[in-house]
Amino acid sequence: KVIMMKSEASIKSFISRPPTVILVVFVIIFAIDAFRMLFEGDTSGLLTLFIPLTPLMLYWLYYRQKVKIEAFSQWLKTHIDSFTNQEALLYNEKQITRDTELIEYEMVVSILFLFTFIFPSGKMIPGYHNTTFFRVLFGCVSVLCGWWCIPFGVMSTPSVLYWNIRGGKKYTIKSLTTEEGKKQITSKVKSRFV
Repeated sequence: KVIMMKSEASIKSFISRPPTVILVVFVIIFAIDAFRMLFEGDTSGLLTLFIPLTPLMLYWLYYRQKVKIEAFSQWLKTHIDSFTNQEALLYNEKQITRDTELIEYEMVVSILFLFTFIFPSGKMIPGYHNTTFFRVLFGCVSVLCGWWCIPFGVMSTPSVLYWNIRGGKKYTIKSLTTEEGKKQITSKVKSRFV
């Protein structure tokens, strides 16, 4: 049984997301300042332009991978019961069996010393999804932004970093076929407030 899923990230859907709008506003502000500096003969304006472009490009890469992960989660939700009757299913030409290992990373972000959010990557297939990108990105963001809320950021960040360094949380399709496992297919953001 071959099932193909479309998982393309369009520019239109990317631009309409709130984090993108915020990053684009920062890029425009930094670009105006960079061009002003270049016009005045200061070549460090190029560095000023590079500062906001880097997070914008990282967010674009993250968004493209997240669309693939969400498409896989939807496919998994609709086909999870099929794994009890069949040996394997194909997802975008990748064979998925009951023993296929899935990986999930988490990222901690603390805001204004009051809020801590734990963002899951979603269940990923090693070799199909770019798990290395998520491991590095989620680890770096957690190190930079996870600690800033006391006590929840300080408590959550070490445990998230520990699991990410160890290769993420691991699941098998078999573990997700139980009633409790079906609730874990779609990962939700956890939030804690002081």
